[in-house]
Amino acid sequence: VIKKAREYAEPGAIRFAEEHKDDKVLHVMATGANYNVAYTTTTCILMECQWIHSNPIHSGEFFHGPFEVVDKEVPFLVLVGVGREREMDERAVDFLKKYGKRITVLDGKEFGIILGPTVAEYLSPLVFTGVLSRYSHRLADARNHSVYVRRYMWHVPY
Repeated sequence: VIKKAREYAEPGAIRFAEEHKDDKVLHVMATGANYNVAYTTTTCILMECQWIHSNPIHSGEFFHGPFEVVDKEVPFLVLVGVGREREMDERAVDFLKKYGKRITVLDGKEFGIILGPTVAEYLSPLVFTGVLSRYSHRLADARNHSVYVRRYMWHVPY
């Protein structure tokens, strides 16, 4: 499933990279078990590897404040889950589509996460992690900024 999802995601990853290569900020939203993927993407990929300001936003907390930063310029990447959390993710996406413009939605259903309702929501982070590895490498290529370059990590005492 992960291999097929990564292959399926490749064209979207290339479009995403081209659209976001010059961004200085990019928020990532998810909920449930996928929130950990959003957190890792913002912390390890966008901030650490690409030096892009980023914040993980829990879809269930979106309307408790973060939705106030939505406008036509602020980019969002949303991971829409396949389990009980899906309704919260969809509600956030609906708002973003109405008031925002720069929205990338990765839907777990599109990536073949059809493993059964009792396990799919817990295994979907594995699939999203595989897909986002494609996205992160394409973004690094478009920015001409290797995912292995660091300013401070491994270079200075900390």
